[in-house]
Amino acid sequence: MTKLIVTLPNEQDVNWLIPMLNRLGVEVMPLSEPELPENEAFHKKNIELGGQDRDDLDAYLAEFEQGRQDRILPLRN
Repeated sequence: MTKLIVTLPNEQDVNWLIPMLNRLGVEVMPLSEPELPENEAFHKKNIELGGQDRDDLDAYLAEFEQGRQDRILPLRN
């Protein structure tokens, strides 16, 4: 199966293209904007607002490094 996106410069071209594709047995689906999950929308809004300011960058980096410590993985030596 091959998926193809067609961009038409004239809106009226859709009126003849869709019946022709249907006659050829081609499935036509309009594109829609994907819905963002609630947490992704929150992060996008946060990024647009400039993020959260950290008063104490050293404390933040210490927390970050502690969270990134190597952990013992099961079934690995």
